[in-house]
Amino acid sequence: MQHPNQVLQESTLRRLQIILLRDAATEHNLDALKGGLIDNNTPAELDAIKAEIDQFLALLRKVREVHKGTVIQIDYLPGRGTRLIVDQQELGTVPGERFNRALLKIWLGEDPIQLGLKRALLGQKNT
Repeated sequence: MQHPNQVLQESTLRRLQIILLRDAATEHNLDALKGGLIDNNTPAELDAIKAEIDQFLALLRKVREVHKGTVIQIDYLPGRGTRLIVDQQELGTVPGERFNRALLKIWLGEDPIQLGLKRALLGQKNT
């Protein structure tokens, strides 16, 4: 079991894999992503990585629709950045550790998208 701050501060190879449970328009997912970033990062933190956020959103917009069963991989590669892969197609890499940390806070931050998922990702029991 790990503490979220420990995970967020480590500069190690990691992967977050998401398998969609329903069809969705990309813009809907982008709205949720932006909301998660805002809910878990300070305005100053977001300002510092604005270009990286814009680059990541542009990569996601390459995929117009995502269907049930779509696999989204978000890999952190130390020294390179955050690589985005959708259904085994590499869409690009966003440089910087700060961006990856801000992105992971969507799931591991103080106000995660889903508390049960945060606990599961950290190896904690849901009580």
